[in-house]
Amino acid sequence: MIDCGSGFADDYLPWVDMIVVDISFIEKHKNDLVGLVLTHAHEDHLGAVQYLWNNLRCPIYATTFTANFLKLRLVEYDFAKDIKIHTVKPAAKIPLHLIQLEMVPLTHSAPEMQAIMIRTETGNILHKGAWKFDNDPVLDNY
Repeated sequence: MIDCGSGFADDYLPWVDMIVVDISFIEKHKNDLVGLVLTHAHEDHLGAVQYLWNNLRCPIYATTFTANFLKLRLVEYDFAKDIKIHTVKPAAKIPLHLIQLEMVPLTHSAPEMQAIMIRTETGNILHKGAWKFDNDPVLDNY
């Protein structure tokens, strides 16, 4: 699974503070869930982890910045000690079961933003996460 974000409700949902994704599909296939990969440290990409963790319970993969951001968000939750967060370098290759994930650095307003190239035997998929055009990007040489 890639990203697990949340959003804030507008006037169209009175008395609702937080919106999280419907993960009923993931719950039905939970035995096949080998990990959650976070593309970057923005609410709409990791903000629902603490709300949906009891339904996910899988290893999490994130760059150092994103992993540390998530750990700070989870510090007030008792279950945080049970979450296995794997820190990976930008541009890392992550073998997961029958697929390989390759982190692809992109420019964005969050440090260490990563697109994810999903490599399988039958083809590849690029999940871009989020990005922005930047004429003067701040990226390390990976």
